Amino acid sequence: MLEDLKEEWARAEKAKKIDKEEKKKKKDKAKKLKKIYWKNFWSFGVFFGKGLGLYKKKKYTEALDVFFYLAEVEKHISAQSALATMYLHGIGTKKNEKNALKYFKSVSEYKIPKEYNDGQTKIVKGIIARANKELGQMYIDGLGTLSDWHKAEEYFQKAAKTDYKLVEKVWDEYGMIDRQRL
Repeated sequence: MLEDLKEEWARAEKAKKIDKEEKKKKKDKAKKLKKIYWKNFWSFGVFFGKGLGLYKKKKYTEALDVFFYLAEVEKHISAQSALATMYLHGIGTKKNEKNALKYFKSVSEYKIPKEYNDGQTKIVKGIIARANKELGQMYIDGLGTLSDWHKAEEYFQKAAKTDYKLVEKVWDEYGMIDRQRL
């Protein structure tokens, strides 16, 4: 029994080390990308567009690197959302639901700067609403976390404040009640 626990502990520690090494490799690669691309692109929006272009060309690994840099180093909300989606579905990388959860939470907690104009605010609110919907779904299904219907409902409520139709189908599917409408 003790030997089994020791082996399990050793496997867990090895997995942590591999995750840390993978994250460091991605950060190093992202820094290199910054040097290459940054000379040619003058704004994060354009740099994000480069990532989208790579994604549309099905160059998922390269797109992942661009989004990783923007998400980790620059805290770019659209890149965090894109990265979370890629981790959730295993696009350009192996599936990693914990990382997806982490990045969707980061998007969910994003504070919209007062300097944003109405158009920017509307776009960011939509990105946050979608992240909250995804988090709710992940908490229902226990993806990257333990299943927790109460947390799922909290995230769905947050999403519904911005985009009711986004979560209406999920509520119907799971028989949940929209407490805002009671």
